[in-house]
Amino acid sequence: MLGALGKIFSHFPVGFLFLIIGLMLLPPVHALLEKKLRFRFTWLIKSITCILLFITAIYLEGKYDLSDQRIAHAEKQISDKVEKENQLIKAEEEKKEKQQKISFDLNMVRADSAANKKNYKKAILFIDEALKFVNGNSYEAYYKRASFKFNAKQYAESVEDYNYLINNDYKKDIVYYERAQCYIKQNKKQQAVEDLRQAKKLGNADADKLYEKINPERRRVAYYVTRCCDGSTSSSTGRGTCSHHGGVCDWNDPVYEPIVNIN
Repeated sequence: MLGALGKIFSHFPVGFLFLIIGLMLLPPVHALLEKKLRFRFTWLIKSITCILLFITAIYLEGKYDLSDQRIAHAEKQISDKVEKENQLIKAEEEKKEKQQKISFDLNMVRADSAANKKNYKKAILFIDEALKFVNGNSYEAYYKRASFKFNAKQYAESVEDYNYLINNDYKKDIVYYERAQCYIKQNKKQQAVEDLRQAKKLGNADADKLYEKINPERRRVAYYVTRCCDGSTSSSTGRGTCSHHGGVCDWNDPVYEPIVNIN
């Protein structure tokens, strides 16, 4: 009966035969069979029947095991084939990526060589070729191309590459500054001032200087203070002013405030 429970769900015919054997060994079933079939169900008949059923169950179990082995073998063959194909695909992809990297690096070296000779248009063509071998984003290549386009006086095209770099958050403090220079060359002062303002916020010192140069701040006198000789200031105007600070150096030192920026 335990054997039947163990096999009934996995190998039904085997489990069913074990169930019959288990039932035949029970006295109530023994009596029921004798009553229904009208013959004496001796221990010899019972033993022979159980042995035949057990042999049949063992034979079926062997057939199931053989079938399972064949299925497992077939599945392993399929799995091995798929794994081998995946390895071949991976090896081919790695080979392709390696070839692409070699082509990319070679064209970038050629671009730098052309740029060193001031042949910026040729350098741009080499970078265009290099970018054909890039699977992902190569921001450094775009950045170089933008610089080469600027040097080739292709300002509008240079701005397009700088736009791409800004949209991808690549060295924004430098890119804003260099795009501003493109705008200056195109006489687009307002756009240049805005880019320089953004570059200043990101800590670009060169942008700060250029911003003041193309967009000088107009100022006016807001009020006057008394300047002591040690550099400090005082709001007092009477005797004793700055007595502890080296005396008065300027009674009317102006303090300026900005008016508006000329954009």
